[in-house]
Amino acid sequence: LAVVSGLLDDLPTTELAAAEAALRQAVLTETPDICGQITRGDPLAPEARARLLRTMDAAVTLLKDEQHADHGSVAAPDQER
Repeated sequence: LAVVSGLLDDLPTTELAAAEAALRQAVLTETPDICGQITRGDPLAPEARARLLRTMDAAVTLLKDEQHADHGSVAAPDQER
């Protein structure tokens, strides 16, 4: 769902494993009821799908913010702060 919705489009391929882990953790933690529906093969109501997408979007946004902070905090050896 995250892939077909374009949530991972801006991530470098080297970050896809981390994104998958973040998505899995967020969905299992924040939407266990929807996980149960999926496991049972129940169809998702539009509201559940929207909630799942919001949860995944928040997880990917947090991952991107962490990446940006990590990359922005390190100066090149020849640069002074």
